[in-house]
Amino acid sequence: MLIQKLRDGSEGVLGKILIGVVVIIFGFFGFGSFSSFNSSGPKVATVNGSEIPLGEFEYELERSRRTLMARGVSLTDIDDDRLRQTALSQLIDREIFSQKSAEWNMQFSDTMIDKDILASAAFQTSGKFDPDLFKNSLASAGYSVERYRDELRADKIFQQFLTGLGDSSFLTEMEAKRVSALLSQKREVAFLEIDLSSLVDKVEVQESELKQFFDENRRIFVTEETVALEYIELKKADFLETIDFDGSQVEQFFLENRADYEKQERRNLSHIFLEFSAEKNRQEVMSLASNIHSRLLAGEDFARLALQYSDDLGSKSEGGMLGLNPKGTFDPDFEGVAFALTRSSFSSPIEVETGVHIVKVNDIQAPVKPSLEDVRAQVESDFKIRKAEDDFYLASNQLSELLFENPDLEIPAEILGVAIERTEPLTRSSEHPLFIESQVVEAAFSSDVLMDGNNSDLLEIGDGRMIGLRVHKHTPAYQKDFSEVSPEIFELVMQQKSRVLSEKLAADIVAQIEGGSLAQYAADQAGYSWTVLGYITPSQEGVNPKILSAAFKIPRPTDKSESLGTAILSDGSSAVIRVSSVEIDRADSAGELAGEIKNVFGRQRGFDEIRYLQESLRDASDVDLSS
Repeated sequence: MLIQKLRDGSEGVLGKILIGVVVIIFGFFGFGSFSSFNSSGPKVATVNGSEIPLGEFEYELERSRRTLMARGVSLTDIDDDRLRQTALSQLIDREIFSQKSAEWNMQFSDTMIDKDILASAAFQTSGKFDPDLFKNSLASAGYSVERYRDELRADKIFQQFLTGLGDSSFLTEMEAKRVSALLSQKREVAFLEIDLSSLVDKVEVQESELKQFFDENRRIFVTEETVALEYIELKKADFLETIDFDGSQVEQFFLENRADYEKQERRNLSHIFLEFSAEKNRQEVMSLASNIHSRLLAGEDFARLALQYSDDLGSKSEGGMLGLNPKGTFDPDFEGVAFALTRSSFSSPIEVETGVHIVKVNDIQAPVKPSLEDVRAQVESDFKIRKAEDDFYLASNQLSELLFENPDLEIPAEILGVAIERTEPLTRSSEHPLFIESQVVEAAFSSDVLMDGNNSDLLEIGDGRMIGLRVHKHTPAYQKDFSEVSPEIFELVMQQKSRVLSEKLAADIVAQIEGGSLAQYAADQAGYSWTVLGYITPSQEGVNPKILSAAFKIPRPTDKSESLGTAILSDGSSAVIRVSSVEIDRADSAGELAGEIKNVFGRQRGFDEIRYLQESLRDASDVDLSS
């Protein structure tokens, strides 16, 4: 809490330095994100009177898409409609819970917020809290400290709730023992697989069946609509390579931005903070501070006393070290004392609203005001970057106007001196690099571009990249002829009928054995053989998961008979499964397993309860989806 309180100024927050990682809460309520969207614009839903802005939905949708791709999911495998439904559902659930958490008065204190921030690796250099990193993060991210702290608090409350509800669920001792007994079993198993390929000669497919399948499934034999695009692209990096300048321009740039190259005086500070609390009142704190100050005057080590007495968890373990900081980092009252001390000196106790500080100056770095020659290389590099950015955005604005004013890309390309690029025919789900950006897909298939033949608007497709596009060739979706797809349909119908026959043969073999036939005789009669697995466990490696799962769902055999069951394998083949006997591990390890089961299955039950709560909160809420 102390780092925050030291930096509390007129803004009442972490003195203009905290910004950084967004805490992401995966799971039932979606992902936390900065809510920097204008609620007065278009909306996608209203939850109990509170609007969910379209911009927030689009951000969540794009983030979800990129997350899936980062996990190795192909763009073509992403169901965009389903992704939209999921993203919207998560936003609605998060808004409902946000409202409920406020109603339930759920809180995450400033002290806990500060501890989390100080412990974050995103704000540390070499494992230590780094105020300069805070400042750079703030400048680059463009978020306010208030917004960061509010979002961090909301995410932590989500996390707190999920953890609390999940951890409060449990399995009874009897339930855990029952599951443990099952997981401790070893079953003697054999199986017989009726492979689809073995049924090819036994399945007949009539022409009428092919036509019937075609008529009933025409929609799966429709080609995807495609567009071949023309586009021109502006890249900021290209402008950087062509920048030319003279000395006078660099000198002028340096004069206008001199402050960027100067360094203020910075002080390496340590402090001991004693906080007013229910355990220690003002008089007790002041007395302790006076005692510590006397011990410092007597020559005791500042760092050792900070480690022993300081209430600032963020700096205590480092002997009270706050690092190098310029003016403007801390609260003005604190800085007034800290920047008046000389090197190696320490202050008397400083009383503030929340407690008492004793501050020490470890070192002082004098201000630096370099000449142009001292920093010429950096200034020239910065000038080129700034000039390239200016030229890039001027050209981008020009391209935007040219796209609107011209019927094609010829004139814009000529004026801007760039080449017109072309793509192969693309569907909406193509993995072309341009189509990673959903806005490019939407523009390419928009009525304005696709039907009216216009150029698109200017599209930003990443940092420092702008494009304009038009459709060069459009191929509408069309229904394939039966003759064109009949070989494909034959394979589908053959597989379908083979699956049905495989399942029937498996059921017949089970019935034959249950009717008194020997298992080997029934297999021989059908033309198949048994694969003997011997004794296996529920987590046995090297066994088909479908067979393994079915083997432990079949009832235990009674008397001297075997238990029988069937399973459908991943390729559609059926298997007959025999369980001959069951052994249960009675060793002490089974008891240890029961303890672990209580933890694992208890957490799973907690997740189920979270889902139930989520559904009940949704049912009790007034949710209006925008059309």
